[in-house]
Amino acid sequence: SNHQVKLCDMKSGGDTHTLRGHTAAVNNVIWSNRNAYALISAGRDGKIIMWDIRRSNAAVHYFDQFNGKSEKAHNGSVTSLSQTEGGIFLLSSGQDEQVRCWDMTNGENTFTNFGSAACPDVKSVGATGS
Repeated sequence: SNHQVKLCDMKSGGDTHTLRGHTAAVNNVIWSNRNAYALISAGRDGKIIMWDIRRSNAAVHYFDQFNGKSEKAHNGSVTSLSQTEGGIFLLSSGQDEQVRCWDMTNGENTFTNFGSAACPDVKSVGATGS
């Protein structure tokens, strides 16, 4: 199903892990700059999930726009993920026209106000060093 993240063995081409936690299509997947075993995914369900690929129950953190009241990072699809150099912050944008900055040391929304991301020519947000 397209709302799962599948990890593959590059030599055999076979699946090694299936990460389940999204309820809609996954739009973005990036490796953490801070942890070689951490993968971050974003989906149309508004969720951003951090996974520890060494664990059988791999989801270790759901990024929550309210820091504890939901499992949603955005109201609507998450359209972009990017990390700052060194991986201290994760930036996300969504169809809710919000850009969010996440503190990767604790996984919390920093509530930095970037204003509206409603620009018809901009499809994603980027950070230096990602």
